[in-house]
Amino acid sequence: MRFMVTVTRTSFATREIYVDAEDVVRARRQALEEAGGFVFHEHDADYEVDDVAPLLKAGDRVFWNDPDGGSCSRELVVKHAEMKSDFVRIEDEDGSVVECPVEELSSKGRNRD
Repeated sequence: MRFMVTVTRTSFATREIYVDAEDVVRARRQALEEAGGFVFHEHDADYEVDDVAPLLKAGDRVFWNDPDGGSCSRELVVKHAEMKSDFVRIEDEDGSVVECPVEELSSKGRNRD
């Protein structure tokens, strides 16, 4: 899955970094590594992640990991997607809609091999 991660270097400028990652946690880690080549920390002294937004387009396949025991987890084929604050709204090709925090999305199911 492709993400746009906004990273700020303390006392300097903000920069957008585009990364391919399996999920939000890995996208943050990869963006911070690209930004400064140092050990990852959520709020590092030199760099901080401001925002992570998945870049989804029609036809992309993404997996929603249902946090409520995984009973509704499933793969979605994106018909339309839009960011709403910290949530993403995805209309699946079958017409169903999933609204969830970006942390619940990944390129494959967490409980799959």
